[in-house]
Order: sequence, then structure tokens, then C-alpha cells
Amino acid sequence: MRNIVLGLLVPFILNGAQATLSYETNPGHGVPQLVISGSAPGNSLEFYSDVAPLGAAAADQQGRATFLLNGLAPGFHTVFVRERGTGVAVGQPLHVAVPRSAT
Repeated sequence: MRNIVLGLLVPFILNGAQATLSYETNPGHGVPQLVISGSAPGNSLEFYSDVAPLGAAAADQQGRATFLLNGLAPGFHTVFVRERGTGVAVGQPLHVAVPRSAT
């Protein structure tokens, strides 16, 4: 008689699956910013607009990281975040519309 070993498949969530990406206005100086919540504390994160890298930030002890968008051109953009070094997506991409300034 053969021994049969049954394995349990335990669902797991990749590092970035629980994180949330949002677009907010910084209350201190009115500049729009990207905010990641729910990342692993200390993660080094890279922010992108469409395919262009914007910069990086580290998640704090609460798993939150912010990145100011003071140079993003007017128009529609898809912004997303990846873990630096692994390229793993953190959160879901976000579609952002940057208005033209009234001058």
C-alpha cells in the first residue's frame, strides 16, 4: 500500500496586495501627493507615472509612504508603485488627472 500525503493549499497575499495607493493634496502646502498605506514597514518603494520613474520613498513604521507630485505634467496619468530591488507591485495602479493651472 502506498502512503499518500495530502498538502493543504494555504492562500497567501503577496507583499503589495494589501497596500493601497491614493492621490491626496498635502494639507501643509497644497501640493498633490501619492500615498501608500499598508506596505511593509521599511520597504523602499519606487513611484512611477506611466512608464517613467518619479522617485523613491521608504515606508515608515506604520507602512505608509508619501511622494510629492509637484512636477507631474497636466493630463491623464497611470501611477503605480513597485518595491525597489524586487520590482513587485505594491497596491493597484491609480489613474490620475492633473489639471492645467489657470494662468
